[in-house]
Amino acid sequence: MEATTRLRAIRPQEPAPGAGPGAFDSLFRSAASHTPQDDPPPPYYGEDRAPRRRNPVVVVLAVVVGCAVVGLGAGAALSGGEESPTSPVEQEQDQDQQQDQEPPATGNNDAADPTDAADPETAAQARELSALLDDSNDSRDSVIAAVSDIRACERLNRAADDLRAAAQQRESLVTRLQGLDVGAIPQGDALVQALTEAWQASAEADEHYAAWADQARQDRQVCDGGQARHTDRATQGDTASARATQAKEQAAGLWNPVAREQGLPERAAEEL
Repeated sequence: MEATTRLRAIRPQEPAPGAGPGAFDSLFRSAASHTPQDDPPPPYYGEDRAPRRRNPVVVVLAVVVGCAVVGLGAGAALSGGEESPTSPVEQEQDQDQQQDQEPPATGNNDAADPTDAADPETAAQARELSALLDDSNDSRDSVIAAVSDIRACERLNRAADDLRAAAQQRESLVTRLQGLDVGAIPQGDALVQALTEAWQASAEADEHYAAWADQARQDRQVCDGGQARHTDRATQGDTASARATQAKEQAAGLWNPVAREQGLPERAAEEL
């Protein structure tokens, strides 16, 4: 009875067009031979299905990877995207900073004061010559003022006296210079010669300018119009003054290197 009912539920397939009566019978027999046991069991969706267990090794690895990612993110945030401290650029900068912070080495390589390493005899001679040079500029202002007065035909007697006094002071410098020992000073002999020529030429110029003042005072034609005429003595004074200037420049070039080495004052040509 059950088999008959199931056969009714199954709709027999129609034979293909042109098939004979045998094909129809074959279909019917195939349907009659089908039994309930031939159907596959239906899928089960009930709640009695056992849950799927996770592999503990996979869980541990996932936790480790997550911690690593979090650590890398925190490190990148703290570093602010700066270059790695082990990069060659920062290593070189660190070395330079360490060298700058290192205290200067002490010992025999320390830079000494120039006067400490100087020969005592050279230092003593240089100091004596420097003291003489300090006196060489004493009469300069008075000479300039005297020549200015002569040109303006003013205070001619005083101008002549100041110029002759200056000439004597130059000669006194030459005398004192000859008494100094400069053998230990580099190029000391050349320096003494240049200073001698400079001061002698200056004394000669002073004498010529003093004679020019006498001419202006004695001859009214020299001061005609309120300005002193340039006489032969004035021209001779200019020539001697030019020689003095040239010798002073040479002397300054010889003295200043010695002064720097000994820690003494340097001087320009016009200060001699």
